[in-house]
Amino acid sequence: MTSVSVGPPDLKNVDPTALSIAKFLRRHPLLKQREGIINEQRKDFFRVKRAIRALESEDYKKASSKPNSRLPQITDREQALAALKLLPINRLAFQVVKLDTEDAIKANLKPKAGVPCLQINPNQGFEDDFYYCWFYEPVSITTYLYAGLALGTIFAVVLFPLWPLVMRKGVWYLSMAFLGLIASFFGIALIRLVLFCITYVVLKPGLWIFPNLFEDVGVIESFIPFWAWHGVDTMAMHKPKKRISKKKKLAKLEKKKAQEAAAQQTQQTAQQAAQQAANAQIVQGKLQGINARLVALAEERAKAGNPVTSEEIQALGQKWLTEELGPNFQLQMGPPPSQQQHSHDHSHEHGHDHSHDDGHGHSHSHGDAPSERIVLLEDEEEK
Repeated sequence: MTSVSVGPPDLKNVDPTALSIAKFLRRHPLLKQREGIINEQRKDFFRVKRAIRALESEDYKKASSKPNSRLPQITDREQALAALKLLPINRLAFQVVKLDTEDAIKANLKPKAGVPCLQINPNQGFEDDFYYCWFYEPVSITTYLYAGLALGTIFAVVLFPLWPLVMRKGVWYLSMAFLGLIASFFGIALIRLVLFCITYVVLKPGLWIFPNLFEDVGVIESFIPFWAWHGVDTMAMHKPKKRISKKKKLAKLEKKKAQEAAAQQTQQTAQQAAQQAANAQIVQGKLQGINARLVALAEERAKAGNPVTSEEIQALGQKWLTEELGPNFQLQMGPPPSQQQHSHDHSHEHGHDHSHDDGHGHSHSHGDAPSERIVLLEDEEEK
């Protein structure tokens, strides 16, 4: 983008309506104006959407309704945009582009900490996020106060011989202190230059004390940090932190809440899975215990010559199963392993599978009641 140089407006030839609009907007708080550097000068700039808000505000309605007011009546956005278009036409404000630091350096500009460089856009537009820079600088009350203070100071200096002796001594002490401050400043500048020359030869890349001494920063910031290597960006610590808008803060907070909810859900799912696995192990252990008790009972009764019948095993197994696991579990006697293998092969031949085992000793049979059923094999009894 080519640089465009624009001078201050000629207020004698400016449209009175445009001038009234500029006077109303120039210091309005809704604009939230910031400083930028354009044509090596610091000027205020603002967004179009904030200017529209100011023109649609109650303050503007009150100001435009006053007698002899040159402000046009504005009732909608189109009228507000029409009023804003008077600013570049009368050279009161122009659309600018805010440059990044790299782009500013490429354009041979000198960006400052916290003060962006601006360039006038040859094609003036009025989108909400476009920036406009003021070239209209009204004379403020402080300017008149400074002028009066300057005249009073000159008049007081002219009458210095008539001052009382105490006041003249006080002025002399103050002047000596001021001269000492200036001398100390030049002394620091000389010492830092000598130290840099020595360290540049002995310990490259060289060392600066008070590296921000001649930078465009405040008095305190000029002496922070105390030292730095040559070529190090020491202005980074003085750059203002970027303010996060409310929308970005809200989106960030919602994203964080969603992540926490997802993590909590994942943790709950893992805990449930672990609990189910533990319960399955407990059930499997109790089933093995019941089966061992039934086998021991069958062997004992067989030695005594009174073998246990299937009905007795069914009743005892169901009783122990209810005591161990509760009434929701039902005992189902299964065939011996040889018969199970024969039945399994038979089902594969015909392509039918009427039940499946879930791996924890539970057999779910199609068409049965929804209660859980336990299979205890009778192979030990057959033996």
